This record gives sequence, structure tokens and C-alpha cells, in this order.
Amino acid sequence: MAVGDTVPQDPTNPPYHPGPKARRGPIPWVSALRSIALAATGVGVALLGVSAYAALRMASRRLSYGRGAPPKGSFEQVAFPSADGLRLSGWLLPAADARDALILCHGFKTGRREMLPLAMALRERGHQVLLFDFRGHGKSEGRWSACGGLESRDLEGAVRFMKGRFGMEGLPIGVIGFSMGGAVAIMAAGRLPEIEAVVADSAFATLDEALKTGFCTFCHLPREPFSRFALWFGERLVGVRAEEVRPLDAVPDLSPRPLLIVHGTQDRIVPLSEAYLLYEAAGNPKELWVVARAGHVEARLLQFDAYLEKVDGFLKSRLARIAEAAQPQPISAGSSQS
Repeated sequence: MAVGDTVPQDPTNPPYHPGPKARRGPIPWVSALRSIALAATGVGVALLGVSAYAALRMASRRLSYGRGAPPKGSFEQVAFPSADGLRLSGWLLPAADARDALILCHGFKTGRREMLPLAMALRERGHQVLLFDFRGHGKSEGRWSACGGLESRDLEGAVRFMKGRFGMEGLPIGVIGFSMGGAVAIMAAGRLPEIEAVVADSAFATLDEALKTGFCTFCHLPREPFSRFALWFGERLVGVRAEEVRPLDAVPDLSPRPLLIVHGTQDRIVPLSEAYLLYEAAGNPKELWVVARAGHVEARLLQFDAYLEKVDGFLKSRLARIAEAAQPQPISAGSSQS
């Protein structure tokens, strides 16, 4: 065969022609890890999103609660500033010949109407009564509710309003608070000597535990894992750390002013154990009234007449002594003045 001649091809052994390089598929375990990472990221984003929404829902303002108002002619619509300048709205129920003044503090996500039946009954028994909406509730200003973390400033404003009101300057002041309002009453009274007596109904001892316990009720979500993240978001919304809101630390400062703690045995939002913690930490004089079969702030609903007798009797007896002590003493006939 001469040089340059074509070599005949063997039909049984075709020549090799290399094609494009074959692509190698991903290693199976790398693909599995990637899928797990994407799924975990999705779950994490969903967890944080739901928790943020829960925090926003708990902290956002409550525009209205309940219906009705006091009868015409029995009240005055009032407004006054909180200690940090928010405009608060309330009702003042005057009573003829009153010898004391009471401030009623509502619970979380309710409002002044929650307390109206009790307020009217106390007015009929001779107490001046102020009931108002906390910040972030009803007709009061404020974008957020701090669950008790800032509301003591609202109560301080209410005390100043009552003390500055014409005809009430010398009246001793008592406070009745429900749930969050009871915790606020304890904390405010701890630093405001103008508050002469406190009734705390279903109050929590520490806010961080109360939020974890009540989280399921208010948000309809499992406590874990959502509550801890919701708490983190909520603290940054309102600017208050829940672990610093501790009526338990303030309650010893009430003594020697009287304290009545009311709590139901069936409370599923603030357990009865919180009442015992507060009672043990408080100084004298103090009373604890445990109401059988009552849930959260239900004692006055289940036993209204007994509740009214207990609270009215406690406040009248305690505040009357203060009012009598504040009266100027008459000068005896045999004394002389220099």
C-alpha cells in the first residue's frame, strides 16, 4: 500500500470519535444537605414571622372594649396627662360627702368599661371613683401597650389629677387594679406615697412569666417555640424588658400601707401561685382572699355582692383612719396659744 493511500475501515470496529465530556451529577449527600438547609431556612423565617406578628398583635392598641357608659348626670368625662405626657381619657364618678377617692385600673386588652358595674356600686357607697383607659387602650393616646411596663406612669398621672382636683385635695386615695392593672397598682404604689391602699385582683408577680403563661390564651399559638421569639420582638417594639417588670420587687415597699390580694383558684392566665408569691413578699398589713372556682378576674363576676362587701369594707376601714388622722385636731378649752 503506497503512502497516502486510505486505509480501509473494518465495519466491525468503527473508529473512536470522542464526544463532549460527560457531566457528573451532584453527590447524593450534598444534595440532601442542601435540601435540609433550605427547609430549615424556610422554617426559621416562618417561625420569626409568626412570632413577630404575635408580638405586634399583643402590643398594638385596643380601640374599644365593651359597651355602655354611666347613666347621664352620674359622671364627668375627663382627660389628664400621664407622667410622660400622653393624653389619657376617663370617667369621674363623683359622690356626695365622699371621704376618699378610688382609682380603678383595668386589665390587658380591656378598658374602663370592664370596671363600670363595680365603679357604680362603689360610688353608691360613698366613694369618689375614677376609671380610665391605660395607654394604647380605648380613647387614650399611645400606640402600644407595654403590658404593665410603662402603665405605672399612667396611674401616676391619674393620682396627680385626683390630688389636683378641686375638692379632692385632702382625700386619701385607694387603687383597685385587675390583672395588669393590679400589677401596675403595686408597682406605682411602691414609689408613690399618695396611694394609701391597694386592692390587687389577679395580679402577676413577674411580667416575663406572665407573658409566657398567657401567651397561648392571647395569641392562640403553642408556648414553645413561639413565646420566646415573640417576647424578644415585643420588648423592642415597646422599649421595655419584661424581666424588669416585677411587682414582686415593689410589693414590700407598700408597707405600712394596706394591701388586699384577690385571686381565683381556677386562674389559667396568672396562676394562683403568683398571688402567694406577692403575699409572702408583702409587709403588713396585708390580706389574701382566695376565691374558689374563680378564673382570671372572675371573682367579682361569680360573687359580686361578696366582692363588693369585701373591697368596700377593706378600703373604707383603712382609708377612714387616714382621713381621720389628716383632720385638724380641735383645740381644747383649757389650752392656750402663744
